[in-house]
Amino acid sequence: MKKIIVYLLMILLLTGCSNSSSVYNTKLQRYNAYYTAILNNDAFQAGSDHFDISSVINKLSETQYRYDVYVDGPRIAMYDVQIMVIENNQTLEISKSMMPTVGIFDDIEYDLIPYQVNMSEGYVKGFNLNAVVANPSVSLKVLVVWKDYAKINQYREYFTFSLDFNQQVNS
Repeated sequence: MKKIIVYLLMILLLTGCSNSSSVYNTKLQRYNAYYTAILNNDAFQAGSDHFDISSVINKLSETQYRYDVYVDGPRIAMYDVQIMVIENNQTLEISKSMMPTVGIFDDIEYDLIPYQVNMSEGYVKGFNLNAVVANPSVSLKVLVVWKDYAKINQYREYFTFSLDFNQQVNS
């Protein structure tokens, strides 16, 4: 009887581990698919009719700069929002770190709804994706994905930003 209980517990633990592993693998596949989609896209926008998007770069130290990408001010209801930023057209194979993302690896869905903020329900005011880079200039490609109210139709918008701290300070 004890052996049966031990075997059942082992099977239960192994099943639990494989389920969490498969969820992570699904999220990783989505990350890879979005990464590839951004690099393969050739039509980028400077702004959106559906929300506000902007970017800025700031100096942290003599050798470090931080860029920020802001997505907020929704003008339509956007559900299950997912965002990814790619720096300097780095391919997935040579990138040494994860790119900034929202909603891809998170266990919660984020929604952008005009004039509504309720963190416990997943309604957020906006997003700030950022990273630290060594160069004062960086080229960013951004993908914003969301669904409609029924979560049937998915929308994608691609953006590109060229940031240069030295030009920003001098202008």
